Amino acid sequence: MDNLKFNNLNNYFNFTPISNIFIEQYISKANPIFIIIYIFLLNKCFKNENLIINEISKKFDILESDILKCLNYWKEHKLIEYKIENENLYINFLDIKLETPPKVIVQKEKAYSDEEIMFYSKQEEVQQLFRLAENKLAKALSYQDRKKIIELYEGYNISIEVFAILLTYCKERNKTNFNYIEKVALDWCENGIDTAEKVDEYIKLYDETYKKILKALGLNLEPTKSQLAYLKKWTNEYKMSLKLIEKACDITLLKIGRASFEYVNKILISWKEQNISTVEQVDEITEKFKIEKQIKFEENQKKLQKNLENKQYSPNYKNDKFVNYTQPKLDFKKLREYEIKNLRGEI
Repeated sequence: MDNLKFNNLNNYFNFTPISNIFIEQYISKANPIFIIIYIFLLNKCFKNENLIINEISKKFDILESDILKCLNYWKEHKLIEYKIENENLYINFLDIKLETPPKVIVQKEKAYSDEEIMFYSKQEEVQQLFRLAENKLAKALSYQDRKKIIELYEGYNISIEVFAILLTYCKERNKTNFNYIEKVALDWCENGIDTAEKVDEYIKLYDETYKKILKALGLNLEPTKSQLAYLKKWTNEYKMSLKLIEKACDITLLKIGRASFEYVNKILISWKEQNISTVEQVDEITEKFKIEKQIKFEENQKKLQKNLENKQYSPNYKNDKFVNYTQPKLDFKKLREYEIKNLRGEI
């Protein structure tokens, strides 16, 4: 791929043309430095000048890794194509189409070539990450470990500060495998955890809320992705308190005898529809239900007793093959006295 040529159009125009679509659709969304680099590269290509990564880095006083981030950003938005050979940058600017900007998705498992890995490994920031990982995890890094660190740093755009906290967090849980570290990093990125303050808040939520909910269900393992989705839904979307969720967990275990996120979710949805927000409200409704159930039971008993009395003393009542003996007359007054003495503990 050669540098893009504009057939000496710069001989006729003393300006660099920028698409209106780029101005209207992309400028408000992109990092300012990305926009500056884009316009600079466009100008250089318009004039058919050579592009050298190191010189661009010095000109704008930014790291070479930041230039690569910029190039990857515009490449992902399909505005450019590029390759790097011996510090020389070869770039093509693609036609800008009017369309809804693509949704920013957390990048995962981006395939970096060996050449890109070597390039990134020379960057001071990346080398700092390597040293940080070796100190935090107390082990020598393999090639795959280093590759994974580059994927985390460049692909997930994690800052050095957050990366250090990430390593400490995983080390404290005896999880030093980079697959697990990546899993946590992805979860943080999806939840917008990009500063030390946000990490502290999220860890506090996880340790003080999520773990207690899991414990209420009798679980002592890391939640799966689907289980974590339920936990987030109950706390973030339903806005349920920890005590209320724990109450739903207790009811679930009593009702079905096992942990079930689906059953807990049904209970919480029911409470949400009834505007129940406290454990006290649940207890009141439960007690009311018990009383209503007892009243209904007693009413049914009275109806049954009355039916028996009517049937026994009815002139049309006849013995059949199942009742071939004279029915004794019941003394309900004595039965009632016996019941009262029994309740008082006199019998």
